[in-house]
Order: sequence, then structure tokens, then C-alpha cells
Amino acid sequence: MVGQNHPTIWKLITKIRYEIAADLAKFALNELGEQSIKIKKNKMEIRLNALCTRFAENKIELKDFLKAIAQNIKLQR
Repeated sequence: MVGQNHPTIWKLITKIRYEIAADLAKFALNELGEQSIKIKKNKMEIRLNALCTRFAENKIELKDFLKAIAQNIKLQR
């Protein structure tokens, strides 16, 4: 997985950090209801509409609504 037969300890540590970061990103996407890292604008629009509907029906608090919106925007970049 590292790309070398005998990596240095620093290359191994860096690779492990990248793997952890990728896993954390997948967990964040899972919380948003997204199953993959690939995001299409249509899917983001659907998620945002669902969030707005939940907020309008008082099923989600303002702070959670704003957090979810921010996460969706951050994922798009």
C-alpha cells in the first residue's frame, strides 16, 4: 500500500496519516447520507433540499441545520 518494498518509517507514518484522513472523510460523508466521495451537483442539491425540508418541518435544530449546510458546501470544493 505504501508503494515501496522497504519504505522509511517516515513514509509509512505519512501513508498511515493519509489513510486515517481518508477514513475520517468517509465517516463524515456517511453522516451526511452520502456513500461515496464522488459528489454530483444533483446529489448535493437533493441533500440540501432535504435539509431545508427537515428544517422547515422543525425536525432539525438551527445549529445542526447550519452545520450540515456547511459540511455540504465544504465537500463540494
